[in-house]
Amino acid sequence: MNVEQINAEFDSLKSCNAAFAQQLHNFAVKLHDAAQSGDAQLVGLYNDLKSISQSYRAEQQQILVLLQTIHEGIQRHSHDPDHPHGNPSGGNYQNFAHSLHHSGFGQAIVRGIGFGIGDDLIRHIL
Repeated sequence: MNVEQINAEFDSLKSCNAAFAQQLHNFAVKLHDAAQSGDAQLVGLYNDLKSISQSYRAEQQQILVLLQTIHEGIQRHSHDPDHPHGNPSGGNYQNFAHSLHHSGFGQAIVRGIGFGIGDDLIRHIL
C-alpha cells in the first residue's frame, strides 16, 4: 500500500470537492438573486437546487462515514496487540484487506460501480 499516493489522491478528492462546492454556491447565489424578482419558475428552480444541495451534503457525509469506518477497521486490525495477527507487519491487516476486497463494497470498487453512478446523468446534462 503506497500511503503517499493514497494521501495525494485524497488531497485531490478534497480539492475537487471544494471546487465543486464553490461552483454550486456561486450558482445558488446567482439563482437566488434572480429568484428575488418574483418569477415563480426561478423560485422553483432555486428550491430544486436547495434540495439537490441537501442530497449532495448527505452523500458527502455518508462517504466520510464510509472512509472513517474503513480507516478504523484498518487501524483496529493492524494494531490489535491481543489478536494473534494484530501487528503492523502482518496477517490481520491482510485478513481485513481480504475481507474488504470480498465485501459488497470491495467488489463494487473492483467493478468500478458506485462512484460513477451519476455519469450518465451528467453526460446528458452536458
